[in-house]
Order: sequence, then C-alpha cells, then structure tokens
Amino acid sequence: MTNLVRIIFISLFTSLMVGLMVSCSNTRHTTKHEEEPPCLWIYEIEPGYITGEGIGNSITEAKEEALKSVRTQIIGSVAQNINGQTSIELQNSNINSQLSSIEKFKSIYSEQTSSINLNGISLLNVVDYCHRQDLSAGKIRYWIKYPFSEEQLQELIEEWKKIDQEITDKIKTLCNQERNYTLIESYIRDIEELTRLETILQGSRKDAVVIARQRIVASVHSMRIVPVSNQQGIFSFKLMLGSMEVSTYQKPEITSSCASIGTFTRNGFLNTVTYDCSECTFGSQNFVLVKYKLLFEEIGARFFFDITENKINVTVPGPILLSGQLGANGITNIKFLIHLFSEYSYPFIVESIEITPTKYWNSFWTGSLQSERLPTIIFHNIDQEIKGKGEQNLYFLASCNLSRSNHSSKEYSLTASGTLFCRSKQTGERFSFQFRDVEWRSSW
Repeated sequence: MTNLVRIIFISLFTSLMVGLMVSCSNTRHTTKHEEEPPCLWIYEIEPGYITGEGIGNSITEAKEEALKSVRTQIIGSVAQNINGQTSIELQNSNINSQLSSIEKFKSIYSEQTSSINLNGISLLNVVDYCHRQDLSAGKIRYWIKYPFSEEQLQELIEEWKKIDQEITDKIKTLCNQERNYTLIESYIRDIEELTRLETILQGSRKDAVVIARQRIVASVHSMRIVPVSNQQGIFSFKLMLGSMEVSTYQKPEITSSCASIGTFTRNGFLNTVTYDCSECTFGSQNFVLVKYKLLFEEIGARFFFDITENKINVTVPGPILLSGQLGANGITNIKFLIHLFSEYSYPFIVESIEITPTKYWNSFWTGSLQSERLPTIIFHNIDQEIKGKGEQNLYFLASCNLSRSNHSSKEYSLTASGTLFCRSKQTGERFSFQFRDVEWRSSW
C-alpha cells in the first residue's frame, strides 16, 4: 500500500514538472519572437534595394508610411549627389515640397526623359514585405523591400540636372528679355510662368523671379484706355502701354446708367462701341463706362455724351430792332438786330429769315383797332453763326429799302411773324423755326 502511494506521488510530481517545463519553454519562445524582427533582410544592406519601415494604427497606415520612407530615402540619395553641382538647393526639411515643385515644372515645361517617376513609387513594385504588432506602442510595424538600383539613381540625377538647366534658361528668358508684346495675354502668360517658378526656386534666383514678376504686373496695371473719337451714339478708343498700342482678346465690360449698349467691335488696335441714348434725360449720369479686368485690378474710362448734342431749338422772343437812313426811296442801309434764344449749346448757322410785318392803328371813324399785313421780306445769305445756350443776338444788314411810313413804329404799332432758317454747323442738317407777333421797333 505504501509502495502504491509512493508510485502515484512520483507520477503526479513528474507530470507537474513536465507541465511546468513546457509552460516555461513556451513563455521563452514568445518573448524571443517579440524581441527579434520577423524578417532577416530588414537589417541587411543589399545592393539594388531599399528597405522602408512604417508604423501605424493599422496595416494600411503602416504600409503607406513604409512607402513614404522609401520615397524619402530616394530623394535623399538624389540630394546628396546634386547639392553643390546644380543651382537647385535641396534641404532635408523641405525635400518633399521641392520635389513636388520639380515634378510640377516637368509636367509644364519638360519632356519626361527618365523611366523613374518619384511620384509613381507604388506598392506594386515591392518585392518583399513583413509586419508585426508592436505590443509596447500598440502599433503595427511594417517593412517593405523596394528595388532601386545605382543605374536608376544616376538616371534620376541626370534628369534632375537637365531640368535644373531648363529652369535656368527659363529664368534668363523671362527675367532679362525686352518685352514689346502687342497682346496683353502675352504679359499675363509670363506673369503666370514666373509665379510657378517662384514656388520652385530658392535664394537669389527666387528673388530675381519675384522682381521680374512684380515689374511685369506693374506694367500691365499701367495700361490706359485712350479715347480716339467720341460722338453721340458712337465712340472709339485704344489700349496703350506707355507709347505702345496693345490689344487683348478680352471683351470689356460696357455699362451705362441710361443708355442702351449696342455693339463692340475690334479692328486691329481700334475698339469701337455703339449705343443709344434716346431714353436718357438731362442731368442723368450721361456716360458709358468701359472696364477691363486685368490680373488683380480693373482699369476703366468714362465716355461722356451730351443728350443735347446735334439738337437745335431757337425761339424769337424779340424785339426786332431796326435802324437806317432816310433816302429818296424810303429807308436805306437798314440794320437789323433780332433777339434770339437758343435752348441748346450746339452751334448752328442762321442762313436766312422771312419776316412779315403787321401794322395796327385805331380807326378815326369807328375808333376800333385796325390791322394790315405788309408784304413779306426775305433776307438771304445771312450766314451768321450762333454759339452757346441762352440769349443771342442776330445782326445783319438788309439790302432792300423799306417804306418810311408803313414800317415806322413811331407812326404805327408793328409786330412781325416769320420763319428762321438754320443749319447745323457740324452735320449740315437744316432746321426751320417759326415765330409770331414779335415786337417791331424802328428808329424812324
């Protein structure tokens, strides 16, 4: 019985020790696996390959970080080889942003000369990878093995040098050239190219580009709208940069507070606008505004119009004053002075005038007022210019003789009616204005 108990005890003890040994063995294996990297190639330097490492909250995030690590290492290799050899200065703090600018320059100006495109680094090119969970940080650690040979590095360096030379040539062209463009869009194109270069360059080359850009911007903003002609309903103008005529594909903004805008035409450097101002009233904002939007500023010019332009309206408030000399055949060398009123300031010519006098008297027998219309008198070739708005005087010498008694305001009360014949000085258009019962005064 005692031997049986001893056998059972020995068996239980042996089983317990074996279990403890297995448990301890498993614990040591797990600890070793966590402390050692899961892939042997992680710390190896293998020609033609780059090892990228990334850490993230997920496998996807860690994988992208590993890809960024590869990209940074490639850029660093290029930077070490080209700094001091080209005028592009790569700094570790902004390598990625400068690379992006170089790639942008290539897409705008340069042909792709290399099969290497740093923006095209992809997980599809990865030849090996591994990952594990970092228990201490609660993150995923990811490694990738990316192919990148010495030949590829040299090809990329040569491409970078070529692009740098292209940038240098572009700067010389844009900063040093004499601009005699006749098209505003050509100036704007240079400004846009200099702005793009500004984001790529560093140091003195960037300063030169900034100065050149500011100089061209100031030149464009100095463009002027110069009137060529301006008549009611139509005007024309040119665009000037200094003493040079320029043009633009841009159609200007043309507005007016009362006029209706008609057409805009461009013939070489001459720009013409038509409009209708028939609905405009006196005292309103009577002008047409022409405005161009260039870069960050606007340039504009007002073309004023006078709604009274080409308009003539004349009244004869009187009196009509006459003076002359008494001769054998009546009154001779008669001088006429007629008081006029011009409603508008537009100049016109008085060509001729027809006057029909009427004399009035009280009948000796009946005591009633009697009247008699005298023969019409026509005065040709007066040709006197009337300028300005308001009261005016028409003065001329008559070539005919008048009756001393019939045409005397001292013997009769006289009035005159008739017609004034006028001509526009500028257009030649003819007008006629009638007047009635104007006072007639004679010096005899």
